[in-house]
Amino acid sequence: MGKDDEQDEIFKNQVSIIRQLADKQSCIVVGRCSDYILREREDCMHVFIYASYEHRMKNCVESLGMTEAEAIAVSIFEYDEEREKEKLRKEEYEAGQKNGIEQGCKAE
Repeated sequence: MGKDDEQDEIFKNQVSIIRQLADKQSCIVVGRCSDYILREREDCMHVFIYASYEHRMKNCVESLGMTEAEAIAVSIFEYDEEREKEKLRKEEYEAGQKNGIEQGCKAE
């Protein structure tokens, strides 16, 4: 099992858990693409919270022990890029699952 397979399995489990929680009771889910996973539900409120550039810089320097130059060159923008890649991968997974269901495959 490769890293991508493991990540897909983790994501599938997260999707299942988030949907089960939302079906069972009111809950708050922070992150985990929950806005995307629950996008078709009308009983959800989605709030996007983010930190300012200055706060992210401060976190990299104080918490991660980086210099400002390192944070600018790598961490802040690399992290944002990785988050965007992860979100796109999850969207592609969901679209593939939806297409499979439409073609008659059973959802897990």
